[in-house]
Amino acid sequence: MLLGEKQLIFGSKDARLGSAHMKLVNDLDMDGDVVYFIDSSYERGVNEAIEEHLEALPRGRLFSFNERTNKLDLLLENLYFPNGLQLTPSKDALLINENSMARILKY
Repeated sequence: MLLGEKQLIFGSKDARLGSAHMKLVNDLDMDGDVVYFIDSSYERGVNEAIEEHLEALPRGRLFSFNERTNKLDLLLENLYFPNGLQLTPSKDALLINENSMARILKY
């Protein structure tokens, strides 16, 4: 890929998501070919992020996407406005910030 080119690797309305499209994707981390990412809400987009946070309903999800195999996996669902994700230095776990619950989960 040349400098300046962009390429879509996964879209918010991918058919593998069914009817629960991603509306508020906001963080990711990578481990080789695997991209871990958070969708804070399948119901509301960025223009309604404050309302989503205040309503505090479990609409967030954690996914992994393997660029090499093109495989998408739903790892966790029913998260409360997750908006931070970090792979641990040893790469044996993911830390997820659930903003609405004021807590950090380890997966």
